[in-house]
Amino acid sequence: MKKNWMKWSYLTILALASCQQRDLSEQVLTGNLALEIQASIAGETLSRTTTQQDGHTVFAQGDKIGFFMPEESTPALWTLGESSWQPSASLFWPDQKNDYDFCAFYPYTEDAERTNVPMPDLSTQDGKLDNIGKCDFLVAEKTCNYQTNTGKVSFTNDAAFKHVYSLILVTLVKNEKDAETTLKTATFEGKDILSKHTYNFTEKQMQPVVESPEGNTLLVDCSSEKTVIPQEGYSIAVLLNPTEEGGTLKFSVTYERDGIAYQAYTEAMKGHLVGGNCYKYKVKIEKESLVIEGSEISDWQTDGETEDITVNDVPQEK
Repeated sequence: MKKNWMKWSYLTILALASCQQRDLSEQVLTGNLALEIQASIAGETLSRTTTQQDGHTVFAQGDKIGFFMPEESTPALWTLGESSWQPSASLFWPDQKNDYDFCAFYPYTEDAERTNVPMPDLSTQDGKLDNIGKCDFLVAEKTCNYQTNTGKVSFTNDAAFKHVYSLILVTLVKNEKDAETTLKTATFEGKDILSKHTYNFTEKQMQPVVESPEGNTLLVDCSSEKTVIPQEGYSIAVLLNPTEEGGTLKFSVTYERDGIAYQAYTEAMKGHLVGGNCYKYKVKIEKESLVIEGSEISDWQTDGETEDITVNDVPQEK
C-alpha cells in the first residue's frame, strides 16, 4: 500500500507540474504578446502633421493618435517619441494565430468612441500652410495577426493614415508691372464646407453633428498684418469638408492697389471636393481681371491636371 500511495503521489505531482507548464505556455501565447505599432501618412514613412509646400504631410515627435483594439469602443493613446510610438498603457495580442481588425485616428481626443470620433473645428483656420496640421484629421485601418509583422500593427504603405478633409492650396500672384498690391481678405463659400462632423469607423465615413449650425463660409483675414503680395506669390491653405457632386465653391479676395480697394471672386473652382484630395490653384491679379492661371487636383502626394479660369474684378463700393 505504501508503495502504491507513493506511486500515485508522484504521478499526481507530475500531472500538476504538467498543468502548470501548460498554463504558463498559454500565458506566453496570449497575455504576454506585447503589441507595437508603426505609422505613416500615405506615401511617407515616420511622418507628421506638418504640411510642406507640395502638400506632403508628416508626423512629428509628440503627436498623439487614438488606437482601437478589436471590439473595443474607446481608444488607447499612443504618442510618437524620438523614434517610435509609445502607448500610455501596455497592450497585448489576444493570440498568435487569428487576424484582427485595428483602426486609428489623428488627432487623439479623450472622449472619442469607435462610432463617434470628434473631428477638428475648421472655422479656426488662418490660411497659413504651417498651421494646417492643427486642423488635419487622419484615419487608418489594418487587418493583421501577430505573425504578420512580428507583433507590430503596421499603418504603412496601403494601410497608411489617410486624410479625410480636402486641402485647398491657392497661390496669389500679381502682374510684375503692377503697383504694390496688399491683400485684405480671402473667403471660401460653399454648403457645409465647415460644418462640424464626427467620424464613424463602423460606417467608415464622416457624419454631421446633429443640430450643429451650418458652416458655409471661411474668412481668412489678412488685414491684421500688412500682407503685400510678393513677386513669387502669396500662399493660402485651408482644409474643407468633402462636398457632394453638383455643389459650388466660391472663392473671393479683397485687396488694395494704388489706394483703391478691389474685390474679385470666382465660382469656377471645383465644387465637388473629394476627401484626401489636394486642389491647387494659381491666381493672378491684374488691373482689370483676376486670372486663375492654372489649377490641379491631386492626392496630397501626386500631381493632377490643370485648367485656366478667368473672372472680373471690380472696385469695392464705399
